Amino acid sequence: MSKKILSLILILALAFSIAGFANAKAVTTSVEITTTAEVDTTLDRANALKDLGLFKGTGSGFDLDRAPTRTEAIVMLLRMLGEEKKAEESSYTNPFTDVPSWATQYISYAYNKGYTNGTSVSTFGSDDLATPEQFFTFMLRALGYSDKDGDFDWSASVQKAESLSIVASGNYTDNETFNRGDCVDIIYSVLSANKKDDNITLAETLIAKESIDGTIAAKYGFGKPTALPDDLVDLSSKTFTNNKRLCVLSAKSIWNDNAAIKLEIAPRDFGIKATSIYLSEDGINYKALKMSSKRDSNNEEPYVYAVELREMSAGNGMGHNYHILNLKFDTTYTVCVETSQNEFITPITIKTANSKAAAVSGFGAPYGNKSSNGMYTSAFVGINLSLENEWSYQFYRWTPGSNPAAISGASGIAIGSTVIFHELTSEDLNSFVFWRVINDDGVIIESIGYYVELVAGMPPQ
Repeated sequence: MSKKILSLILILALAFSIAGFANAKAVTTSVEITTTAEVDTTLDRANALKDLGLFKGTGSGFDLDRAPTRTEAIVMLLRMLGEEKKAEESSYTNPFTDVPSWATQYISYAYNKGYTNGTSVSTFGSDDLATPEQFFTFMLRALGYSDKDGDFDWSASVQKAESLSIVASGNYTDNETFNRGDCVDIIYSVLSANKKDDNITLAETLIAKESIDGTIAAKYGFGKPTALPDDLVDLSSKTFTNNKRLCVLSAKSIWNDNAAIKLEIAPRDFGIKATSIYLSEDGINYKALKMSSKRDSNNEEPYVYAVELREMSAGNGMGHNYHILNLKFDTTYTVCVETSQNEFITPITIKTANSKAAAVSGFGAPYGNKSSNGMYTSAFVGINLSLENEWSYQFYRWTPGSNPAAISGASGIAIGSTVIFHELTSEDLNSFVFWRVINDDGVIIESIGYYVELVAGMPPQ
């Protein structure tokens, strides 16, 4: 018996584009499609702080498992004070002989400002490892507390931070390894702490000083929320689910001379549909789009044209297509869908096609062929498009409740109307296999996928 094969029949009238795929030749493009990431891990927080300009890596990446030096701790302090740029532009000097050239201005500035002292008259202890007490002392100083004025004792700085609820009790002691990852977690927490004798957080202070960007800070939940215009919606308090996935077609509209994004909810299920679709250009403030079962040629604002699909023959249920019309070309949007089950699907961020793109009508539907004993011998997905020139593809494996994973070796470059095959394996069982296609015109197609219950030659799982 032949093995089950998932084939893509890709016939496009157009070109596609998105960020490069693993193991695939890169197609020149600036289009991105991403989901909004949760900041749950130390690495997430390191990336967020990098985005804010408060944490930088080394030649070896973030080096989160390495112990921080006193020099690195001082630089982090200056960033938390919003004084990194002042230090870089300063002409201060210092009496120390062990300061590396790259850190001279930082240490000189901090020394002359009274933020730190040396380990002796002539040494700073640049390569000495920072202890939790030293690092918390710096962070408390950033919040306006002074060990010189008796607000706390530097040797008890950890306990002071615990009393202020900056960190949980017992997390940081001399008996445990203290590394740069710990510094990241502490900084992230300190940003939300109030300054001494004030009702303003450190993050809000840095925003006011223009040391960090307020829009970026808001993306990570820092800063006081501001009143939104009546037509905008704040989704920051919502919990997003990855039990469902948004399939995407981004191209030129088939009805007018604008960009359009077409969505479908996967997996298809009877009765599950979008009750609200929200659109944002900054990834923070969303507008609830008007939804209509009829196209409105007089409407020049973005709106949703909702179309109910017939039942699909492959057991994928009833689906609905949602066309977001009247979008700008070559523009980044974030889209969030609220379903009839009162769930918010994890938002996606996508850049629309450019004005040279042709109109695309659909991203296809899955079908399968069975042998006489009921075993699937092949499956294919057809797309009612025609494709010219070069395009990239990548197959993905997805199980509801998890993030899609690129299938190793199932990617590449194709030209024109080409049939692409992915040979299914036991790893594909009980998951959805779908593909994403792109090219230089900014068109993106990500299919709804095919649920793999059986693989030829293998018993059901």
